[in-house]
Amino acid sequence: MDVKNKTVSSKVLRYRYHKLLNAGLDGSYIHRSTGVSEKDICNSSARISYPNYLRFIQLLKLHGYGGLDTEIWEITIHDLVEELGSLPALCVNQPDAGSALNAYIRYRGLIGESDYLSCYQEEDQVVIQFSGETFAQAMPEFYAGTAVANFIILATILRWYIQEKPHHFDIDLVHDPVFPVDKYHTFFGSEVRFNREENYMRFDASLLKCKNKRLNPALMDFLLAQVEDEYDYINAIPAFRNQKQVDKRE
Repeated sequence: MDVKNKTVSSKVLRYRYHKLLNAGLDGSYIHRSTGVSEKDICNSSARISYPNYLRFIQLLKLHGYGGLDTEIWEITIHDLVEELGSLPALCVNQPDAGSALNAYIRYRGLIGESDYLSCYQEEDQVVIQFSGETFAQAMPEFYAGTAVANFIILATILRWYIQEKPHHFDIDLVHDPVFPVDKYHTFFGSEVRFNREENYMRFDASLLKCKNKRLNPALMDFLLAQVEDEYDYINAIPAFRNQKQVDKRE
């Protein structure tokens, strides 16, 4: 069966949906991120499209019901591909780290809200900003998980290319430590600053030139087509597209 035509009963997601609400997430945010609405969940006869179901599961795994799971500190590329699917697979099969970063930034909407992440170069540093002050104030615990999760995923992808080359990631976070401070320092290889005005990840721009020694050119077109197909389909869902338009007007 074509995965686009496959559906899942809303009853399968009901318990986990309420777990997200209890963790402090807003129903409209879940809808924007996954295409799954509270109306769908409350309707026992409703069917959830399979891509939306996958996005919902990815949201759960990425944020751990609103907070990071301790296992995220030991995450590997294999884990990312297994948990988040086509996007990390595409990212680790690029010619260099810069191309991998571009792919993640461009298609990040496949695993969560994409409006909050930006990337730019400042002199010899790459700066990745995870913004959204109002969102952070409304749901600080979830926001903390969202920012750190993205930085951990990005660092894991970049290390696929960097390998043994000396490096570190400078991190600023708007929140207090969720875990022991040494967890952050050990993973990112640098001091992590808390209670800052915004979430930032900075690293040496020269790292973007690191080549992929395990590149499989035969898979590049296939993985890109798979990601673009999923991305186009998600953005073509009327409810999801209309919600994004409403958000922009607000």
